Amino acid sequence: MKTVTGLFDDYSDASAAVSALEARGIHSDNISIVSNNADGRYKDGDHDSNAAEGAGTGAGIGAVVGGAGGLLTGLGIMAIPGAKDSIDEDTFEQILEMDDDDDREFSKSIVYDFFTQAQSTFEKMDANLEKKDLKTLSELGHFLKGSSATLGLSKVKDSCEKIQNYGLKKDAKGDKDITEEEGLKKLDETIKQAKTEFEEVKKVLKKFYDDES
Repeated sequence: MKTVTGLFDDYSDASAAVSALEARGIHSDNISIVSNNADGRYKDGDHDSNAAEGAGTGAGIGAVVGGAGGLLTGLGIMAIPGAKDSIDEDTFEQILEMDDDDDREFSKSIVYDFFTQAQSTFEKMDANLEKKDLKTLSELGHFLKGSSATLGLSKVKDSCEKIQNYGLKKDAKGDKDITEEEGLKKLDETIKQAKTEFEEVKKVLKKFYDDES
């Protein structure tokens, strides 16, 4: 089998190259990366390689990550396409800091509980939108805004804040009054937007946790 190598200045460029290869039909099992790990930055999913050992640990070249999933987990969530636009890195890293050194089970349980919570909340939003219950919609927006903010899911958080404000018959920023009719129209649009943003960030998070289901 032919081997092709590339050199990248940072992991975002490497991630983009991985995505391009996958788009061309190259399976992730056939993609690997060697990264500079002098500061111990990359841990999860990393495996020492013979090549790295040959180069010597003093050079700081460790971490050969086999497969795109392992690559993206090892380099961090922001290496996954779509993460930069939808996740606040600092906030999410605080969640990851609660994990044990050898697995991500604790943070994964929190994230997957949020998936269930968000799905249930969106169903309640749909039901209350049909009933035109703006007060309850505002409360649901406030609730989901808080839980999404805890994980650093910035796009979902921002949309939920708008839902909270529209339910109070305020504009998106909560500064100006709007009519009930305007509020309902904005709520319908923003709930749909929040659902889309949720599904997009859910895909990013599942990829981070190597969940292909």
